Amino acid sequence: MTISHFAQDAAQIALEKFNRGEIDRRSFLFALGGLGLAAAFKPGVAQADASEIVVCNWGGAAADAFAKAYGDPFTKKSGMKVVIDGAGPAVGTIRAMVESGKVIWDATDGGMIDSLTLGKGNLVEPIDYTIVDKSQVPENFAGEFGVSNYVYSNVLAYDAEATKGAAPTGWADFFDTAKFPGKRTMCKWIQGQLEFVLLADGVAPADLYPLDVDRAFKKLKPMLADIIFWEGGAQTQQLFREGEVV
Repeated sequence: MTISHFAQDAAQIALEKFNRGEIDRRSFLFALGGLGLAAAFKPGVAQADASEIVVCNWGGAAADAFAKAYGDPFTKKSGMKVVIDGAGPAVGTIRAMVESGKVIWDATDGGMIDSLTLGKGNLVEPIDYTIVDKSQVPENFAGEFGVSNYVYSNVLAYDAEATKGAAPTGWADFFDTAKFPGKRTMCKWIQGQLEFVLLADGVAPADLYPLDVDRAFKKLKPMLADIIFWEGGAQTQQLFREGEVV
């Protein structure tokens, strides 16, 4: 069965909503039926057993990339299956799982700030450095409750058809709705977001920290009506594919 990228993303978004309790099982299966995926994509795929490890990341293309980069090599070496759940490892979701006693993730692909928040709240286990070889981790990237396994950037993406070939040249263009009319999208979670807002407001990269939060929100507030906040990687792809954002 060949599944289109559109159907994959739509199914992933439905699964994320189901896992967060935003839709019930009937609605989830109805959505899959409309996509022709009811037999191929079921709720409960993230339920782990003793022979597998469930890792949650932010979904979309990142789920496939994470599986290829980490899951497949680990499975080949250990024989243990790795399941990638793209529902998004939000702190609130993890807290709800722990407090309810219904934890379905073994590990999460989240940020170091989140790992500290979760650790201080006794919601995750500390890293056992008798098992994890700290010498293989770059300096300052081995935390008490998390280990950085890669670095990433927040980048400015756009739809060339929607902008009629015009290309934004910097973060200031994100806020220029006269030059680039249409909705924007940005992450619902604040990590890495206020930095680009301040860059758009003229703050030099070398002067970003400590962040001027009040200035960032003053810049952001007039734009809120033009911003769709995404919660998972699949949603970002879907927003562009459906032409909801430029």
